[in-house]
Amino acid sequence: MQNEFKYIPYDGKDTNIRGLIKNGNVYSLTRGMSGLLLPDDPNEDLSRAEKDWAYLKEMYPERVRRISAMVEEECDKLEYAGSPMFAEYPDAEVIRKIARDVYAELPDRDIDIHLDMEAAPSEPPYVPRGNGCGNCMMRNLIETLICNEFYCRRERYRRCRRRFYL
Repeated sequence: MQNEFKYIPYDGKDTNIRGLIKNGNVYSLTRGMSGLLLPDDPNEDLSRAEKDWAYLKEMYPERVRRISAMVEEECDKLEYAGSPMFAEYPDAEVIRKIARDVYAELPDRDIDIHLDMEAAPSEPPYVPRGNGCGNCMMRNLIETLICNEFYCRRERYRRCRRRFYL
């Protein structure tokens, strides 16, 4: 809020203040049935956040975008009532199993990812890859994407199930 509006008291009959509020210059709020000032559309913030999230996902590198799409497909399969994704404390083994499945489906998993890196594969912090490695960079990336997708879906699930009592 700018300093020029800081000390202006709100009066419902004052058309100047109403105009400022309506145009969104101070706040984009409307008066609810209870007399409280409420946001115009509670879902507007949700759709804005989803658009922002989709835009940021577009900036992923090409290979990570493909992996992210595969992770989203696997998480789509888990979007049901009683799913381990929506458990209060998701099991780490479920996340590892999904990561193993996604890793097994990768068409280019045998490509050496260390070719473009300055450090050799034997130098830290890079772990050499083996067949079905459990601690390689690609599997760690997949597990991170899965945890991130779990978080986003759990947050959306909580918001949709939220109850508002007036």
